Order: sequence, then C-alpha cells, then structure tokens
Amino acid sequence: NLSKSDFTAIRKKVAARKLKRKAKAKNLWGKTRALSTSEMKKKLWKAVSLYVRLRDKKANGGLCMICKIKPIEICYHLVPSNDGSATRYDLENLVAACSPCNMGERFHRFLYAQKHERIFGERYLRMVEKSKTVIQYKRHDYEAMYREIKSRLEAM
Repeated sequence: NLSKSDFTAIRKKVAARKLKRKAKAKNLWGKTRALSTSEMKKKLWKAVSLYVRLRDKKANGGLCMICKIKPIEICYHLVPSNDGSATRYDLENLVAACSPCNMGERFHRFLYAQKHERIFGERYLRMVEKSKTVIQYKRHDYEAMYREIKSRLEAM
C-alpha cells in the first residue's frame, strides 16, 4: 500500500512529466507541432465516440440502442470496421451501446448481425455494403472530420 506522501510524490512526478512532454511538443519557433496521423485518429475517435453517445442518449433516453435495457457505456460499430473500412467513422454505422452488447457481438457475430438487421433494417444493410469499400484517409481528412464532429458537438 502507498502512503499519502508516496502517492503525492507520484502525482507530482506525473504532472512534471506532462509539463515536460508539453514543452517538448513546441518546436524552435515556439509553435506547437502538428499531431501525427495516429494521434489525430485517436483525437477524432474520442470526439466521434462522445458525439454518438450524446446523440443516442437524447434519442433513446440513455439506454443501449441494441438491448434497450442497460445504460449507454460505449460507442459501437453496427458493422465491425477494420482500420481501412469506409464505415470506421461513419456516424450511420455507430450507435451507443452497453458493454455486454459490445462483448456479445464479438463472440456471437452471426446472431448479432441478424439482430442488427431486425433492429436497424435498411440502415444496417447499407453499412454492410459500404464496409466492403476501403478508403485510405490522409491526416487532413481526419482533421476535416474532426472539425465537423467538433462543430456538431458544439451545436448540441
């Protein structure tokens, strides 16, 4: 077990490391460096996930869009997306769900595919077709998607 003084010392070290990283992010001219593509993808996913959870919370009273019983915990792909799939950041392919539905889909994909088709109908079928397309996004594409989601979040 950590004593209170040990815990405080660890927190101070973590804060110092954060400041050091932030200072490192500045280049010689005092400008913050641009985010890498992978950093931009993470930032975009956080914003997309938040947007979808808030959108579906309003639409379904805070309950999972799949089972409609448990509260929303995560952002969920109706059609599982690989990194290059055209549906990765497609808002129509994303719904807010509970963790048990997310885990159930991982282990019972065929049953959940049937369930999604019953619940979401044409929307699900469109996503299945779209998922067969591969798109190579560039960093500026992720930045544009991020700006769009950010503006939608601000409008909520």
